[in-house]
Amino acid sequence: MVIGFISCNPINRSYIEESWDIVAHWKIIKEDSVIVADVDKVKAKMNIPLDVLVEDYSVVKLDNKALLTHRMSDAFISDNFIAISCYSYHPLKLFKKDGTFIGDIGSLGPEEKQYDCIHDIQIDEKNNKVYILPAYLSNPNRILVYDLQGTLLSEIPLINKVRVGGSFKINTSKNEITVINTSTKLLPNPFRVWIQDLNGNLIKGIPANKASIDIPISGTMTSNHTEAMEMFLMYGGNSTGEYLYHYDDKKNKLVPKFHVKTQENRIFIYELPFHYIIEVVSLLYNNTPKFIVHKKTLKGCQFTGFVTPEGLLLDQYAILNGCHDGYFSLVEQESRILEQIQKIDKNNLTKEQIKNLNQLQRMIEEDEEDGYLLFMAKFKK
Repeated sequence: MVIGFISCNPINRSYIEESWDIVAHWKIIKEDSVIVADVDKVKAKMNIPLDVLVEDYSVVKLDNKALLTHRMSDAFISDNFIAISCYSYHPLKLFKKDGTFIGDIGSLGPEEKQYDCIHDIQIDEKNNKVYILPAYLSNPNRILVYDLQGTLLSEIPLINKVRVGGSFKINTSKNEITVINTSTKLLPNPFRVWIQDLNGNLIKGIPANKASIDIPISGTMTSNHTEAMEMFLMYGGNSTGEYLYHYDDKKNKLVPKFHVKTQENRIFIYELPFHYIIEVVSLLYNNTPKFIVHKKTLKGCQFTGFVTPEGLLLDQYAILNGCHDGYFSLVEQESRILEQIQKIDKNNLTKEQIKNLNQLQRMIEEDEEDGYLLFMAKFKK
């Protein structure tokens, strides 16, 4: 398979942010310092060059032998592998870093050794393992352990059911697992977060009724965009507000880091190394309202999407929801990207962008079958 690496020139980040408004301030909540942002007051609007946020950008043509069926996919990236999951549309697909398909990890189904959906995974190249946290509907209390060839090796029992949106991290040197759980009023859980050993024994945890700072957490989501274990309140509305927390394992507490004031009653919050990004939950696939806030300058703006080095606008819904472990990733159909390329006014592009755009178009047109591309990069640290 072909992999297309598109070079990107460094962008002066401070120049981009000069036109942004100061939209946030620091606030002490109990003993914690929290950034509070009021996105309803954001005036500046501009699309964000992806180079501002990432490095080592590339576009990978995913092997059509994988039979991917949906572009709303999660990509889990390690040094040498790419794993793609997508709800119940297909089993976990494992690729080499150049897009070559290796095979399925496990299989979909109702049987005990199968799964119907995936919350989270972790690739452990050193030990030739892939850890899968299945949906609670089929496998409520365990993590499935496969080798990189797709063979089921073992199961790790969990002390608690993990709802949709939960996540985990395994520390193989300590033989410990940290799990952040989600909950709603209809689906309460006794623990919001806990650490256990690989035999299912609790080491420590936070009961759900002690997990928040004077507010109930209901309708939560979790993510691992940074080295921290993150949790944010998705269904807060004006009655509670929206918070993003880190789990402090030494103090065994959820620490508030970011608070969003907004009239919108459902949002996503994504944490990046230097920024927070807020996106309004919508039924639309493209062109959803998004906001960015710099952690240090507290400046921010509204934007529609990220502009790639080729001049493409990536404005998909839940644009960072499929990103994990320090990587930017976005799976998209080749035909949709080709359609966008054909609509771009090249008079507004630089010579380097035109060169990169033509290279991408050639890569798409190499075969007639409509496949999938993975836009991939590392978030700057």
